[in-house]
Amino acid sequence: MKKDPEKHDIDEDLLNELEEEIRKISRFHLFFSYKLHPNLGIHVLLMFLINTILFGVIQGITTMGVVDNLLTYILSVSLFTMLEIIIKVMALFILPKIRFESVGIIDLVIIVPLVYVSFILVKGITFASVWHLVGFMILFLALRFIVMYYIKLYFMNRRRSKL
Repeated sequence: MKKDPEKHDIDEDLLNELEEEIRKISRFHLFFSYKLHPNLGIHVLLMFLINTILFGVIQGITTMGVVDNLLTYILSVSLFTMLEIIIKVMALFILPKIRFESVGIIDLVIIVPLVYVSFILVKGITFASVWHLVGFMILFLALRFIVMYYIKLYFMNRRRSKL
């Protein structure tokens, strides 16, 4: 039985369109996925490095906060990272539908008290006013969102190229 060449072209065109839709969906999923890497240890290490570097860079560029002691700064970043991972994983299991429907607003509600607990109470970074803290957090969250998106995209492309 002979295959119709026009039917074969339509099937390939449809397949290409479906693959493109799957790529769009997986890129959209990157915006809202939590983990940077499937391995939890690598995820924790990446989160610690990203938080440490971004807190330091933003603080250095804007001078909105003052780091008194490097040891308390590292302790504050470590405490923030570990609390964030633990609480976000718990929220992921307890409130999955609300977290998805809120499009990340729940994450903001979680992060603000964590910054207060880990940086203000431990005195890793001191801020002159509340507005300096708000500006610092807006910059931190925006830059971290961008950096995390590109890290997720990198790992997704690596996994896709291995297939």
